[in-house]
Amino acid sequence: MNVPGSPRPTYREVFDHIRQHHPRCPACHAHQIVQRVLAKHRRKFPLGKAVGIEMQNYIRHELTNYDKLLKVEGADRALCRASIKSKVQKIISKWDRPK
Repeated sequence: MNVPGSPRPTYREVFDHIRQHHPRCPACHAHQIVQRVLAKHRRKFPLGKAVGIEMQNYIRHELTNYDKLLKVEGADRALCRASIKSKVQKIISKWDRPK
């Protein structure tokens, strides 16, 4: 497990974390999320938190119309995020381990 200040996690560690906690996440998306986590490596967060942040960011930008909403003249970032928040959460819930 990654803790704040620990060495950079490996590709395998991040991918295994996603597979363990979000087993229904399609591999194509999991690989993209791993790349994002490794590129940013949020050292101040444990691995699970870093994966969660990057997973939300990935879904927001790649699987919703968030970026399109931002391009509307006068668009407010907070309102755009709020408008797609439930979709992001639904996708994460679908990817989570069955309850």
